[in-house]
Amino acid sequence: MSRNLPRVYEGIGFDWRSAFEPDFVTRFNGLMLRGSDHVSSIFLASFPSDAVLRPFLDQAQPGDLFFTHHPIDMHNGDPRGEWGEGFLPINPALIDEFKQRGLSFYALHAPLDTNERISTSQAMAEALGGVIEDRFCQYSLGFAGVVARIPPMSLDALIAHSLRTYNIPYLDVAGPQRDGIECIACIGGVGDHVEWMQEAEA
Repeated sequence: MSRNLPRVYEGIGFDWRSAFEPDFVTRFNGLMLRGSDHVSSIFLASFPSDAVLRPFLDQAQPGDLFFTHHPIDMHNGDPRGEWGEGFLPINPALIDEFKQRGLSFYALHAPLDTNERISTSQAMAEALGGVIEDRFCQYSLGFAGVVARIPPMSLDALIAHSLRTYNIPYLDVAGPQRDGIECIACIGGVGDHVEWMQEAEA
């Protein structure tokens, strides 16, 4: 996030360094907007899109906290359809509303990607009945990727399982057709780090 967050806010002329908490400005994790010192309810999300933030703001009370994995939004594209916009800033008017109403915003990106109990990569492996055997891809203070042993399945079964689990219309597959896949490497993210995919393949 240290690469993308400054870029998207500077692109719209928003002084993010002054708007966000000093510790967040240096770490890009943690308390981004400080509201009331007393937290009443916590709302959880993955991305802070307008479509997610607006319903939160419609029902939030002073002291409520919005907890998200990403501190900025992302509009992914479809390789078979419309292009995406990539990472996008939170609307400054919504940031102002957080401040005026005593609401807090907490974002935890890298620590959740490397957490050894609940990381995205670990959840992907566990959704296939996987047992974690190793970790790879040094990232922040841990590892973003996992190697897992799964119940044997064919590539077609793996594809079908993934389509159902993630409710996606299709996925891209490269390499030979295989039967009896028993070991997988999982790395979360949007595919913008080619070297991570190469490390997973290795």
